[in-house]
Amino acid sequence: FIFAGSPIARLDTNRKKDQSLSARAGFGYSKRTQNTQVGFLLRPGTLTLRKQELEYRHFEYDIAAPSLSGTDSTSWRVDYTESPQFVVGGYHRLSQLVGFALEAVYTLSNTSYSRERDININVSNGGNDSITPFARNYTNTTDAALLLKGGIEYNPGGGLAFTLGGGYDYRKASSESETQNRVQIRSTLEIWYAMLGAHYALSAGTDISLLISGGYVKTEARLEQESLYSIDLNSTLLILDTGVAVTTRY
Repeated sequence: FIFAGSPIARLDTNRKKDQSLSARAGFGYSKRTQNTQVGFLLRPGTLTLRKQELEYRHFEYDIAAPSLSGTDSTSWRVDYTESPQFVVGGYHRLSQLVGFALEAVYTLSNTSYSRERDININVSNGGNDSITPFARNYTNTTDAALLLKGGIEYNPGGGLAFTLGGGYDYRKASSESETQNRVQIRSTLEIWYAMLGAHYALSAGTDISLLISGGYVKTEARLEQESLYSIDLNSTLLILDTGVAVTTRY
């Protein structure tokens, strides 16, 4: 076969490896009476230590051309990846048969930064190809959000209990690159969900639960690259899940 024009080239391997370590803490207070429990929890946020490594290998179909390979990585960096959260909740037993619980989680807005390692492949007709590693820097912003959830509990006796709960979560976020032809992504996430459970006390310290959950998830996103193009991405997802859990207290 005879090929005309520029040589055909491809990237055979381009693997990224992320290493991260996150730490978070919580400070709370809870008060109980015979039929009621109320409390609050403060989470100051999450610190993440992160590093990204890139492995690459490039070759042409022309076996005479040399292949190029190597590794590159970012330096270790500490980011404040999650902002403070305030959690308030309570449980109250109306009678020996029925109780209910409510919880609200408020998350403050947060801006963090990330760096993604990538490469440029420069292909020349003479076979003197080159690879230039570079970093894509992103500014990530998450708007303030409120999560609400709650449920009721029914205890017919004999160690058996039934629960029915649900919740609502709404979040908005954006990400913007700091490179030429700036890329910006804006997204919203809306979740409605419900869960039905049956619980049985096997002993004083061990319970077994059967759970059925369902949800409605709606996402909307818009991707724009400066002066080039824009894309709208919308999706709706219905979720149905089941599970069995065993809880043991010592």
